[in-house]
Amino acid sequence: MNLGALLWQEGEHSEAVEHYEQAIALEPEFSEAYVYLGWAMLFFRRIDEAMRYREAVVRFNPSSAKGHMDLGSALQVRGRIEEAIYHFRKAITLNGLLTGAYVNYAYAQRVAEGAYAPRRRSPRQANGAFRLYIKRLLRWWRNASLRTDAKLQSGRQARRWRTKPEIK
Repeated sequence: MNLGALLWQEGEHSEAVEHYEQAIALEPEFSEAYVYLGWAMLFFRRIDEAMRYREAVVRFNPSSAKGHMDLGSALQVRGRIEEAIYHFRKAITLNGLLTGAYVNYAYAQRVAEGAYAPRRRSPRQANGAFRLYIKRLLRWWRNASLRTDAKLQSGRQARRWRTKPEIK
């Protein structure tokens, strides 16, 4: 599994997918491998397979708020609004700090009420919407990790320069 993530970062996407699949073959209920496979299938624009892997995440780890939010987003893009609303509510119940679940829930609720006409998307348009969602999520993830690294680094520097009080 870790080798798959490393290969993915190095740009060896096909090999990474093989390692994720091997991880699932060794441990069929390993939900993290399904998460990575879902992302990979979105990258390869295989939306139906990505949906299947996202459903597996929720099936094997029903307490995964992120899994419910990801599945809800996929269902929302596919136009299955009522199912998406259920998964967004579940994500909010499991983790009240997951802002993406609130935003997506609000939009899905408005679509369900008829405030917005649900978009009818061709598979090609759905792929584009998923790719945009993935791109924004990865950008947020990268920025969040950079902020965390910067905080850790500044904390180390502060400890290094902190002087002990002199005792007289």
